Amino acid sequence: MKVFTQTGGARIGRSFWLSMNASVPFAKLQVTENEITLNSMGKKYSFGRNQIEALSIYSGAISSGLQIHHLNAKYPKFIVYWTLDLPSLKTHLSEFGYELS
Repeated sequence: MKVFTQTGGARIGRSFWLSMNASVPFAKLQVTENEITLNSMGKKYSFGRNQIEALSIYSGAISSGLQIHHLNAKYPKFIVYWTLDLPSLKTHLSEFGYELS
């Protein structure tokens, strides 16, 4: 099975303002053709393709990241993975068939 893994940061919570931030290198994103998994702050968030509503680029004050819009009611609504290498992440997401909106 082909896997892409990248180390970065994360912001996770109810909204941007009601969330916790983990700076780089305290988050790990793993992408396969069937699932995207984010490990950060001692928790694991796994999203099967059917749970991903959309993926979009999120621009913060000093960095950019991947916002995961999901349908899993058990997870916080606002989930952003911060990356220092957005071009590589975009390329690999596309290779696995994920579209950015």
